[in-house]
Amino acid sequence: MQAPANDNTRLRVLVVDDDPDIALVVRTTLASEYDVVVAPSGVAALERIHEYEPDVIVMDVMMPVLDGFDTSRAIRKDARYANVPILFLTARTDNDAVREAMLAGGDFFLPKPFETSQLLSRVRELVEKHRVQPQPKRFSLQELTATGSSLAPQMRSEQSPEAVTPMAEPNVTKTAPSRSLMEQLRGTAAPRRVRVLAVDDDLDTVNYVKSILRDDYEIITATDPELAIEKIFAYQPDILLLDIMMPKLTGFQVAQLIRTNRRLRAVRIVYVSSRSDFQAIQKAFNLGACEYIEKPFTPEQLRRKLLEITKQPDFVCSKKRLDYAEVLRRESDF
Repeated sequence: MQAPANDNTRLRVLVVDDDPDIALVVRTTLASEYDVVVAPSGVAALERIHEYEPDVIVMDVMMPVLDGFDTSRAIRKDARYANVPILFLTARTDNDAVREAMLAGGDFFLPKPFETSQLLSRVRELVEKHRVQPQPKRFSLQELTATGSSLAPQMRSEQSPEAVTPMAEPNVTKTAPSRSLMEQLRGTAAPRRVRVLAVDDDLDTVNYVKSILRDDYEIITATDPELAIEKIFAYQPDILLLDIMMPKLTGFQVAQLIRTNRRLRAVRIVYVSSRSDFQAIQKAFNLGACEYIEKPFTPEQLRRKLLEITKQPDFVCSKKRLDYAEVLRRESDF
């Protein structure tokens, strides 16, 4: 006899896919045998995984900002989810894709398009192979649904311009322009000038930083940490100034996402925060920060710290796809 729907003794499957139609098909297919929760992006999955507590993960590979492989690598770094079975869904079927899926921590690989019977069979195989047993959950499926974590509220939040609360799924695409920054990339390499992206949810702070650095650096700002992630990929900053306490994603989470991507590991991270406790400072450096600046700070303090970073022998000012004039033009469209 099957356990009733929403029974907390059933296995819980986390579906990660930025295509709402595919996510709905996967959810509907699996819901007869499993409790299913959905994340519309890799960023959302990492943000909510401790709330969802999945026993199995079904994940798309080609997603914006953070693809399935990098999301899997980040999940595997969490001891609690280091052994959670992961099934990748992707249109790529070449040997390199299969190999990268395995290296990223994937267990099974299902090519798109697929039959729903294939999907259900593959998840069953995954559960049997790893002898997956339901683990105690802090939240039932009903409770997750009540807080806006079910598929339907997620899809509504993606299609509605209403602001989301801190408990809602992160929604990178709603804060971005109609075309993603990555899709707009054009142009030739720019002169080698140090580019700085300042990320703080306080508008006065980013304006203050901008006024200090604009004469000496290519300065870009973001008050939304989710949009900041897309700007990091699109604008290729050399130095990232990060606040810690921000809604949706903290500065620590932004840093973790960056460090899972091989292309972004050279970015220098400087935390700029009002937190002065030892735990925060230690965590910042453990996550790869090269400097920590406490608020409030003077213009001279900020200039000196950045100058010290740029004078380090191993500092590299990367070649840019977009020159600064083009970046500013695109920023004016926001």
